[in-house]
This record gives sequence, structure tokens and C-alpha cells, in this order.
Amino acid sequence: MSPETNSGTGAGIYCPELNINIAQALGKNNSVFQAECVGIKTAVIAMLNRKVKGFSININSDSQAVLKALTKHTTTSKLILDCHKALRALSKSNRVTLKWIRGHNVNRGNDAADELARQAASLRVAGPEPIIPIP
Repeated sequence: MSPETNSGTGAGIYCPELNINIAQALGKNNSVFQAECVGIKTAVIAMLNRKVKGFSININSDSQAVLKALTKHTTTSKLILDCHKALRALSKSNRVTLKWIRGHNVNRGNDAADELARQAASLRVAGPEPIIPIP
């Protein structure tokens, strides 16, 4: 999830089964699309770092645009390409499914991720901006 506020954007990752709660500040110069993609990539990297193997993993997102971009066979976006690479790495030892869920529709996981993203959007980023390269 990735709300955009007056102070910036943020990504929120919530996975209670693996005790993953990440609020990642992304700064003022990023789009919601970029933040949503970073959220998926960060979730995948968190699972890779925990050496998750042999699981059926559902990655839920309320961003149809990012999910559509991830299903295309070609891309000019380095961010989408990096997300693809991370997903392929996780898929080597797990069954990974990307699933669209309706946002703001009383979904506990989505609501928790949105709240983490809101918190992250209000934080200052460490280092110079833009955090995510502008395409």
C-alpha cells in the first residue's frame, strides 16, 4: 500500500504469518505507482531474507496498474524489472500468486498495510531524494 500525503509517499508491508511489518518512507518525489511497486518488491525481499521455502504465497495489492505492469512480458521500467527479478527468485522455491484486492474495502491486511504506508509517508527519508529513480 502506498498513500501519498503532503509530506511524501510511503510503502506499507504487512504479513502477520511471517511477522513482517514494514513502513518504508519514500520521500516527496515519487508516484503512488512507484510506491506500490516498491511495496511488493520490499515484501518479496523480506521473504527472501527470511529464506522462505516451500510455501504457497499470496501477495495482495490494491494497485491494478502495478499488477498489470508485472504481468506484461516487456517493460522499460527498471523498478518493474527489479520487482520481476525478486519475484522470480522467490518463485524458485515457492508458489507465488499476485492478487488484486479492492482497496478501502475493510480488508484487515490491506488496512494494516495502508496504515503502515501512511505512517511511512509522514517520515523523513534518510539521504537525498529521489529515493526511487525518476523514469
